[in-house]
Amino acid sequence: MSETPQGLPLVGALTGFRDAGLVVRQITDALRVEGDDTAIVRFDTDSLIDYRSRRPKLSVAAGSIVDVEMPELRIDLLHDELGAPYLFLNGAEPDFHWEQIAEELASIIRDLEVPSTTFIHSIPLPVPHTRPTQLTVTGNRQELVDSLSVWSPTTQGPAHALHLVERRLQERDHPVTGLVTLVPHYVLDTEFPGAAIAALAATSTATSRMFATEPLREQERFFQNVMQEYLAKDTDTAELVKKLEVRHDAYLAQVPSSGSFAGSDGSLPSADELAEELERYLANRRPFDAQN
Repeated sequence: MSETPQGLPLVGALTGFRDAGLVVRQITDALRVEGDDTAIVRFDTDSLIDYRSRRPKLSVAAGSIVDVEMPELRIDLLHDELGAPYLFLNGAEPDFHWEQIAEELASIIRDLEVPSTTFIHSIPLPVPHTRPTQLTVTGNRQELVDSLSVWSPTTQGPAHALHLVERRLQERDHPVTGLVTLVPHYVLDTEFPGAAIAALAATSTATSRMFATEPLREQERFFQNVMQEYLAKDTDTAELVKKLEVRHDAYLAQVPSSGSFAGSDGSLPSADELAEELERYLANRRPFDAQN
């Protein structure tokens, strides 16, 4: 780490919890080149990961175990489309020692004089895939919260390890932002390229780095075409999408100044209004898989 340039922004995206639309996985694949060893920090995953909960991937060939792919947690030194360097925290979300990881990351950020940190997440919501992906934003960079966030709920829920890190960095007055893409619930377990593109665009705003998105845009075009064909055959899902579009557009029209489709108290009325229908949908139908 001693040879790592100082003053670089840090981007973080970890797999392991509620990666709706597989946004984190897509971004990691887009930013990291397979086979390149660009890691400047490797964390001890033996002490951080519960392997019985998240089993390592086993590869067997011709009656022989050829590989056991152990999870990693690392910081890579990468470069954007214009060659500008940045740091990328990626890999598996820790199961244990969250406070320890938060302290270690805070120390690394201090030692490397990181000017800002940006974390990427995704959650499922009753929103249509036919509209641009929206975000909800947290952190102490108020200009980003105001300009990028379309939904600001007052709520409680299960935390991600990076939520704790964000909180600890905020307590240290380090500029930190959490970007959460809002993914249609019916593509929860499917790669949703539009959300990955939106996350990278917002990350570019937060870091002043330019990220390659053309491969993702090609995948998004394919996804939209396949979805269009799918909806032409599945009238129930098509009807659901139309209802989501109506409510999405109606709430956007109500609050044009902020672009929010939420109510004034931060709630999402469409979720309540469609609760029974969405529960029935999720109970009786498999999530759409664009690759099938």
